[in-house]
Amino acid sequence: MPAPSPTSPLESPDWRRGLQQRLELAQRLAGAERPDFPRIHELLAECLRGDPGSTLYLGRFLANLRRWNPPPTRDGWFAWLRGSPDAPPLPPLDSAESALALLRQGPERLKTGHADPKLLCHLAAACELADLPETELAYLRAALEVDSADIATWKQLALALTRQGRFDEALPLWRQASELAPGDPALRQALSDLNPAEPAPTNIADLHRAVAADPTNAPRHLALVEALLAAARFGEAENCLLAAQGACGSDFRLLAAREELQLARARRQIELARRRAKSDPHPRAGELAEHLEAEHHRLAIEILHLRCERLPGEMGLRVELAKLLKQAGNFSGAIQRLEEARRDPAWAAAALLELGECWQHLRQYAKALEFYRQAAANPSPPAPLPEGERGTETHLAALYRLGVLAAAMNRPDEAASALRMVIDRDADYKDAKTRLRQLTGE
Repeated sequence: MPAPSPTSPLESPDWRRGLQQRLELAQRLAGAERPDFPRIHELLAECLRGDPGSTLYLGRFLANLRRWNPPPTRDGWFAWLRGSPDAPPLPPLDSAESALALLRQGPERLKTGHADPKLLCHLAAACELADLPETELAYLRAALEVDSADIATWKQLALALTRQGRFDEALPLWRQASELAPGDPALRQALSDLNPAEPAPTNIADLHRAVAADPTNAPRHLALVEALLAAARFGEAENCLLAAQGACGSDFRLLAAREELQLARARRQIELARRRAKSDPHPRAGELAEHLEAEHHRLAIEILHLRCERLPGEMGLRVELAKLLKQAGNFSGAIQRLEEARRDPAWAAAALLELGECWQHLRQYAKALEFYRQAAANPSPPAPLPEGERGTETHLAALYRLGVLAAAMNRPDEAASALRMVIDRDADYKDAKTRLRQLTGE
């Protein structure tokens, strides 16, 4: 069965069904009293050539080779590890196409080299280049099964897990590699990146005792969870929340704490990815940090959506959600939430300011200017805003936005008036002085 081109999109259902039929036939033959290993090998080789990224096909393929051609006796082990002198040289990997080409040659090469760690690691490197992360890990783990003392394989596997953001799995491997090569500076750096010093918890034991003394007291559970999150002990925090839900039943505070746990874990992943990106020049390290930040942003939006549904009267949550939606480019969703929030006098100024920014992003400048005017003139007492924002800052921001946009719309008098009010309240606010000087020469 010919494999699809590396540049083709998804394979057809008929093609996939053909691979599945070959796999099922190979499994039936493998269960026979006298397995036909060569035939099984050919069937599984077709599967693996057709889908080099399948860990299922790779696992069955290697398992058949180990049964058919097990490792030699102890006396011949090291000669076997050195490989056959007739084995073809490993080709260089310089593109995804060359990587896929090698992976499709893999079954033939592995027929005599399935216990060659260098070949397995080279195939893993091809998987990385072809963006097949799970298969990359499978090849590396197979290499470690052959030679568990190979420091290069330990490092390659730890590095692969780290670049995939699987830090909890990677950390024990970095430790194991460090034990094999204690003086390696790259290993020390990786351990430092993934295991930063945490603040020493001072009251966690006391909080555990308090919970044990009164297990149905939800605030005590919450205090313990908060302390564990501060110490980045996320697994313990999750276990405590499970125990609290069992003892206290349904409690919105516990649900909110679980959401905070999700967000704290995501922030921790971002922190580790950023630290690692400073030490690892590989493009995937930087891409991982960006990907995790985007995932955190989506998670925060999802959680705020749920909180808005649970707490329909909390308009501050709608403003906070609208800001995240605006950052994500979902201006229509942000506007919908802000229109709801502006009905609350305590949040009107903040909502009007955000509405102006949304409409400005949508190039509706006249509408944006009007919202800035309303936000700047809003007399309502400000409410406490998220992340320590103050009402005066909202008012200044509205005046500044009004001044900047009015100047861009050729309304110099209105722009100058707004900028003067900004400077009267905060002489060093952003570049208000410079903009006013450009408008009036003052």
